[in-house]
Amino acid sequence: MTLENSERRQSRHRASGRRGRRGNQSAQHGRSRRQRRGGRRVWVLACVGLAVVLLGAVAWVGVRGYLAYRELSQLQPLASSLKEELSAGDVRSAGGHTAAIEQHALAAQALTGDPVWGVVELIPFLGPNLEAVRTISASAASLAADVVTPLVTVSQTTNLADLKPINGRIDTTSLAAAAPPLAAAAGAARRATADLVGLDQSLLLRPLATEVESATRLFGTVAAGVTGLSNAAALLPDMLGANGDRNYIVLVQNNAELRATGGIPGALAMLHTSNGEVTLTRQTSTADIPEFSEPVIALPQGTENVFGRNPALVLQDTTMTPDFSLTARSVSAMWKQTFGDSPDGVISLDPVTLSYLLAATGPVVLPTGESLSADNATALLLNEVYTKFPNPRDQDAFFAGAAAAVFAKISAGDADSTALLAALTRAGAENRVFLFNANESLQAIVAETTLAGIVPPPTPGAFGVFFNDQTAAKMDYFLDAQLATGVTGCRSDGRPTYVVKVTLTNTAPADAAVTLPDYVTGAGQHGTPPGNIRTSVVVYGTSAQKGTWGEVVEDSKHYDSFVTSDGDHSVVQAMVELAPGESRTLTFRMLGGQQATGQLSVLTTPLLTNNKIQTLAESCTLALK
Repeated sequence: MTLENSERRQSRHRASGRRGRRGNQSAQHGRSRRQRRGGRRVWVLACVGLAVVLLGAVAWVGVRGYLAYRELSQLQPLASSLKEELSAGDVRSAGGHTAAIEQHALAAQALTGDPVWGVVELIPFLGPNLEAVRTISASAASLAADVVTPLVTVSQTTNLADLKPINGRIDTTSLAAAAPPLAAAAGAARRATADLVGLDQSLLLRPLATEVESATRLFGTVAAGVTGLSNAAALLPDMLGANGDRNYIVLVQNNAELRATGGIPGALAMLHTSNGEVTLTRQTSTADIPEFSEPVIALPQGTENVFGRNPALVLQDTTMTPDFSLTARSVSAMWKQTFGDSPDGVISLDPVTLSYLLAATGPVVLPTGESLSADNATALLLNEVYTKFPNPRDQDAFFAGAAAAVFAKISAGDADSTALLAALTRAGAENRVFLFNANESLQAIVAETTLAGIVPPPTPGAFGVFFNDQTAAKMDYFLDAQLATGVTGCRSDGRPTYVVKVTLTNTAPADAAVTLPDYVTGAGQHGTPPGNIRTSVVVYGTSAQKGTWGEVVEDSKHYDSFVTSDGDHSVVQAMVELAPGESRTLTFRMLGGQQATGQLSVLTTPLLTNNKIQTLAESCTLALK
């Protein structure tokens, strides 16, 4: 083989190698392109599959959500029927409705509690709405199983008629036995309500947010009602002497001369209980308890800041503070120093409450011969009595006689128990009934209710508006009060302005100075012209708002006020004097912290008529600069 032939073969071999490598490279490129196309197909298929799964999950949840909604929609009418049947004592029908309520609620819970629902809850926007539906369903199921069913069971053994006196005695045995299950039901109702309150409604579709609001109100009403029954079952047996004799001061507050929790004490009596038997052992005039030279109890410094020392020195001023526990301890100490008895507690009510009770008992005849009824009680006790009896001692005796007559009618069993309970429930809702128990464990129960007084809770948006008469007369029969509240932003720093607007009107006749008795007008003896009404307006805010009172204005002009504090509350006071027919509006403005609350609440002094508290439209003109 020649050198030339060898070189040609090597050249052909190299060329063949290059063609092979190019072929391999082309094959590799082809395989790579096919792999990329295959990868894209897999990715597309995976995305399509995921979309199908998600759409299927959403469809699944949508169908189950609709079915859950149908189940939940059955609850409200059933709950209304159940309430009517329990009130009427129809336990058999109530049991049937209870089973239906539980069935619908548990079905809704099952429909919204599966794993697919939980996964879809993770999707933005959908998640909070699905969580809300699930929470309503779970809360409804809890309410049915842990609240409604035990209530029906309790109603089979405990009847309101059991609380009706028979031969002067009330049997509290069944009520005491009902206390544990009622306490458990009340706790479950509060937890179910709290779960709904914890939902952030700003993330919900408007129709669903409306449903959540409605459910929260319904659950809250149930929780309040069951808690009230639970408290009654825990308190009443002991207070009625089931565990030993008890003595309670009964204090009737007179709304014609206002104090924070109603009015000055108009009559006092001692109520004795023993194994369910209730008797009045002493009735006395407020004039029988003298003014004291030294405080009978140590008042908190905050209370003295606002009201001075009089709540612990003068019986008529013990009700100046909205904290009824202070009132009761002061009254008890004054009673003990005067009469030597150590009361087990204090019960307070007003003539308006007596009118509600008279609707249940029917009219009573007083020792003076007058007929006292639901229709004439407030006018007779708060106004006409001062014309009929010019002597203050006779007035006190008239008050005491009215309270004793109503008590005697109730003690004789001449009243419908359901109607009596409705009357007391209404009075309690209007903050006309208060209770203090010297037993610390029982008082701990009372302290969680409005029976303990009307101090606003230390939460943002909670306020108290209280009135204390400065006329030293009985003109507040003619005082009308209108309240409105609101919250507005409009500040560059984002801090809210809370607004409480108070409008007071003197509705007395123009010639009140000459036509009304001197005892009613005060005859100018304490510096207020006859016919005028002079009132101290005290507004409580709370330090939890991390805010301060900015100002009090009238017609956009500064109004003189005094700012101080009482415990957790910042307080502002202003004095208002009104001639007959005159009306004035004061606007109290408080600068809040960085976060506002849209839920404003107000506790206020109960007047002759409680007007609905209005909501102010948000306006930048209300904001503090």
